[in-house]
Amino acid sequence: AFGFCERQMLRPHADHGTVFGHGETLGAGKATAFGAQTVVARAHRNEIHRTQDRIIELKEYLYSGLVANNSPEFRDSLIREIGNIQQSIEIIHYKHFQDIQSLCIKAHQKEEFKKLTEDIARLFSHQKPKRRRP
Repeated sequence: AFGFCERQMLRPHADHGTVFGHGETLGAGKATAFGAQTVVARAHRNEIHRTQDRIIELKEYLYSGLVANNSPEFRDSLIREIGNIQQSIEIIHYKHFQDIQSLCIKAHQKEEFKKLTEDIARLFSHQKPKRRRP
């Protein structure tokens, strides 16, 4: 499985399929595909954690403003910044899947990646993907 676990946002799902087996290689003298995917996933997860931490920090400022009676301009600037950061999260996710796609060099990997792309929207929307029948 891919192992897309960004905090509580995403959970690995058994029906994502295995794109990279533990023993597959990227080619002569190169790292295993699974190892390369693991590095890509770890970097993605770390970047998402940092970005989500910034959103949490901004939301703490935003909602503490309810009691502090912050100006509407300050409130609006925080909301805009949260939106900008959320947009960057979507870009990070999209690039992550492009990185994974670039690792898919074998036909079965490309096919499994294609299947995964059919479930990506549900993956990020917190909806459980439909179970695939073997």
